[in-house]
Amino acid sequence: MFKKWTEILGVDENVVGSGDSDPSVFPRLVKTALLVAIALLAVGLVVVIFYGGFTWITAGDSDEKLQKAQKIMKDGIMAILIAFGFILVFAIIAGLLGVDITDFSFIDEVFS
Repeated sequence: MFKKWTEILGVDENVVGSGDSDPSVFPRLVKTALLVAIALLAVGLVVVIFYGGFTWITAGDSDEKLQKAQKIMKDGIMAILIAFGFILVFAIIAGLLGVDITDFSFIDEVFS
């Protein structure tokens, strides 16, 4: 079901110093790393928002717990905005360099 990374990236793991001279190897690796990083970031931020909401709901009459929950929620929303800003800046830089960051067709190679 899954291919080895060496098959996808074109590297022979049995030969020291071998590698593919194909210039598309590094961009594919960067796209994969960014896709994984964005997915992990999204999951983490959703967990933070849910934790803040849970803390808010269970705060009861405690103003201290309510303020803590509001801070968690505010920090989570700020982190989401910063993450979107990062993605926007990356997309602008990639567009200026002529790199298509929306082409994730290489993922099909992993699952084929």
